Amino acid sequence: MSHRTWALAAACAGACLAFIPSAHAQKLHASTQLHSYTQRNAGQQVVSDYIVAVVNNEPITHQELRARLIRIELQLQHAGQPLPDRAELEKQLLQKMIDDRAQVQEAKDMGLRVDDASVQQALQNMAAQNNLTDTQLLEKLRNDGVSITQLRHDLRDELLLDKVHEYQVSRAKVDEGELDTFIAQQKGLSGEAQQSSEYINLAQLLVAVPEKATPDQVAALRKKADDLAARAQHEDFATLVKYSDAQRANAGAMGLRPSSEYPDIFVNASHALKVGQVSSPVRSEAGFHILKLLERKRPSNDTVVETLVRHIVIKPDAQHSEAQTIALLRQLKQDIASGKISFEEAASKYSQDGSALRGGSLGWTEPGQFVPEFEAVMNTLTPGQISDPIVSRFGVHLIQVQDRRRVQVDEAQQRELARRALQQKKGEDAYRQWAEDVRARAFIEMRPAPDGAAP
Repeated sequence: MSHRTWALAAACAGACLAFIPSAHAQKLHASTQLHSYTQRNAGQQVVSDYIVAVVNNEPITHQELRARLIRIELQLQHAGQPLPDRAELEKQLLQKMIDDRAQVQEAKDMGLRVDDASVQQALQNMAAQNNLTDTQLLEKLRNDGVSITQLRHDLRDELLLDKVHEYQVSRAKVDEGELDTFIAQQKGLSGEAQQSSEYINLAQLLVAVPEKATPDQVAALRKKADDLAARAQHEDFATLVKYSDAQRANAGAMGLRPSSEYPDIFVNASHALKVGQVSSPVRSEAGFHILKLLERKRPSNDTVVETLVRHIVIKPDAQHSEAQTIALLRQLKQDIASGKISFEEAASKYSQDGSALRGGSLGWTEPGQFVPEFEAVMNTLTPGQISDPIVSRFGVHLIQVQDRRRVQVDEAQQRELARRALQQKKGEDAYRQWAEDVRARAFIEMRPAPDGAAP
């Protein structure tokens, strides 16, 4: 999930699940299979397309908006999350598209560009994330009425927005006086803030409740959830994930993160749990959740968690597409799991960086040492676990976490970590101000849908 694509979802995260807007009257729930939105009434007049907004004389069409909605469906579904009310999401998404369109125009004026190869790589990555081939993804989108040309256009714009975000953040500079003030502020806040902020890692089983479920259906689903919760008390939680309507990767684990990043109902349900214990089913708009507390930690200013990690990285080239490279690494993962080859042997034979000489070992690493897409996956892995293939700017990776440890950091290390944090904060603040200025300068005209327009 790129920074730009999910800014909307993160901004309107509600009590149901992380990255999901607040629930409204209607809800569409994700399943393990991709599906289309509600079909048009057969008697409804068809309007092929129309303009919904104009940004600096450049139109945004209804088909563009619909294509983006279906993209969100694919990505949320890959993450095992339910969809919010479509009408509310469409309203918020249109505002986000207006912001994006103005920023894309500004980025082009700045001379930033995205090449065709990057767009193709993004398309292949989208297919791989949904366990589809390129052909299957395109067929799925065609069935949903999404123009492939429009999809490529959207991907190009998203990559361009990533570029302008990185550009704005990278311009942030930190002087020593600012750093001293920032460190002093953090020390002053450390007492109360650190006591009230803990990190938890939860795994979940979800029994989804469909839209407009009858009381009898809800009762039946509650019984299913109660039965699953009872089994989870004495059976391996990971073996029950196959019955879950949420994400099944990583045995349902959602990752070690600040409790504030979890929905309140999850935090409240896990508050009295000890590590390894399982909650009774808790109800949200999405359905019934059964939660297992995998880990609970309190952060400390003078310690950091280091990760011992290794990887196999293969770079797509003219002979091997990204999709073929992903398929190769999936097979390697299976071979490692079955004992046909060890991780070290596979890394030495296939990995295309200097770590191949060390069996893929990257050694003990500190937070922020890797690119975000690599580190985000690494942080969800338990020791010994191997990731699915993930794509970064350096190629396609298999990642294995070998161990973790919490270590003391000296004053110089604390200062460097603080410098990174302050630079990121200043960069994000500068980017937000730039985005607000771009929006304020833009000419925006909203257009109503014509009579008989399809939803």
